[in-house]
Amino acid sequence: VRVAEEVAVLDHMSNGRAILGVGRGLGRIEFNGFRVNMGESRERFVEYTEALIQGLETGHIEYDGKFYKQPKIGVRPFPFASFKGRFYASAVSPESSRIMARLGIGIMIIAQKPWDKTLEELENYREIYREMNNGEEAPQPLMVVFNGCHEDESVANEIHKKYIRRYSQSALEHYEFNNEGLANIKGYEYYGGLSKNINKHGMDAFVDFLADLQVWGTPDQVYDRMRDYQELTNCSGFINGFSYGGMPHELSKESMRTFAEQVMPRLKALEVGPSIGGGQSLNIAAE
Repeated sequence: VRVAEEVAVLDHMSNGRAILGVGRGLGRIEFNGFRVNMGESRERFVEYTEALIQGLETGHIEYDGKFYKQPKIGVRPFPFASFKGRFYASAVSPESSRIMARLGIGIMIIAQKPWDKTLEELENYREIYREMNNGEEAPQPLMVVFNGCHEDESVANEIHKKYIRRYSQSALEHYEFNNEGLANIKGYEYYGGLSKNINKHGMDAFVDFLADLQVWGTPDQVYDRMRDYQELTNCSGFINGFSYGGMPHELSKESMRTFAEQVMPRLKALEVGPSIGGGQSLNIAAE
């Protein structure tokens, strides 16, 4: 209820431009902090997300699940507009993609796999979405990248070498991508196979691989790579991270400003389909 109401406030303040992203989590440290059994995450995610969708689409939440129980209560403020087409979730495993398709949620692509694997799983998600939603096409995905944009190519390369790689190392450590024991946690069996592959090739190789999937360079180089990624995935937008890996604040601001001034206008001019969500109205009245 609290999340639904906070999202509704943001949507009113932004005049219906909010985009909502959710995920079930992978970091054991996070589940331990909340004292929640990580093996329950998939079931909990489905229940919480179903309730959240209900709240944002109907203006009330009423749910009686295994983990989440909520007597009927109104969402205040009443939702501004439907979130259909602007509700996204990260889905790394094929099992999660199937859940997102059933829930009618778009996919948020986080660059961390070989492209042939990513595109294969994206197409599988689209097929499942059509099957589960009466032939309706899935929302265009969003793509998440860590971005280092600078007019000086040598500085951009240093951002990649030092800060993007440092972020990649921190992601490996935080999420324990190399922990084969994840295979023994219900719902995380997929990550066990991933960890075996990482350990086979070495953690440094995985860190380099993850860093090289990100976006860095001069404004022209950044634009070219992001355009290529858009064409590969048919994504409708990007979520860019500009501060990571202990990057100095001023360098982060310069990267963001350079991107905003020299790259973003060119990306926005690309024809990539309808705007996200479209601000569809709710066909119900507040109680």
